[in-house]
Amino acid sequence: ILWAAAWLWDARATRAGRVLFRATCLGTALVALAFLAVYRGPHTAVAASEWVYRNVPEGSTLVTQHWDEGFPLPLPERDPGRYRVVEFPFYEPDGPEKQEDLAREVAGADGVVLPTRRILGAVTRVPERFPRTNAFYRLLLAGRLGFTLAHEQSARARLGPLEFPDELA
Repeated sequence: ILWAAAWLWDARATRAGRVLFRATCLGTALVALAFLAVYRGPHTAVAASEWVYRNVPEGSTLVTQHWDEGFPLPLPERDPGRYRVVEFPFYEPDGPEKQEDLAREVAGADGVVLPTRRILGAVTRVPERFPRTNAFYRLLLAGRLGFTLAHEQSARARLGPLEFPDELA
């Protein structure tokens, strides 16, 4: 990036170089403004927690991922103790016992919550280490475990009506 910046700086001596320099500066500024949209609204975990408090009946059992911030978040006048929350250890090594524990917890759950893509992204990158966990996520996301997507909360880079995929932000 530094070499390219130095080259652009030197290229300003020509008309084409000035155009390229200005276009690069403008493009960089637009990407920065688009990325700031991620921070304009409430944090996604707060907004998703509010959705749960409004839409999930008290006393429901929710299976969620360990290593996240905890979900739903405790919010003013909202008590996460209204729910039975099972933080399942998806990062633990795969094996028959983990599979049986997960099947038991999911069978008794009213909902499965993925507060972040942290664990999903990590275990799907090493399918040889987590074949059973990967199978669980594939079945869950395909709607084959009796759950359907009820709510998705995200904050993406956007500029006006244009929204940029996470991979580009």
